[in-house]
Amino acid sequence: MSDETTQAAPAATTAPAEASAPATPAPSVTTQPAPAESPELVSLRAEHARMQRTLQTHAEDALAAAPEATRRAIVDLAGDDPAKRLEVLAALRRAGLTAGPPPVGTTTAPTQSSPAPTSPGVDPDAVALAEYERLGKAAPTIAAAYRRTHADAIKRDESRKASPRN
Repeated sequence: MSDETTQAAPAATTAPAEASAPATPAPSVTTQPAPAESPELVSLRAEHARMQRTLQTHAEDALAAAPEATRRAIVDLAGDDPAKRLEVLAALRRAGLTAGPPPVGTTTAPTQSSPAPTSPGVDPDAVALAEYERLGKAAPTIAAAYRRTHADAIKRDESRKASPRN
């Protein structure tokens, strides 16, 4: 072996950075009260906090509607940031990888049915009133819509029941 390979390279002799920097006098320590925050800054901070809470709530609601596997994937990708979670969810929906929210105006309620065709001797007004009363117990909102649609028949049967028979 040659001497060149067994000798270590000479160590660099550089001084630490603080030793080579010129000495600056230490600033004089004076205690001054911290400046008061402007009312605008306080207002902006409060508004920011409110918006963060709203965004967090919106993100939680959007994720709650997503399937469990989708929620886990979104949390893995976006972490704790609610804005990033919403962005990832929107990207997944645009790509068709998750179901989006139902279109505006759609409902999962059963469709309104018109009174069933009646056989001879069955009063269609009585059928309409019976259907309205059945819906009133099961789904009051749908019952209200049914009443608007079949108001005349329901009123006729109610008035017939309220008046004494001749």
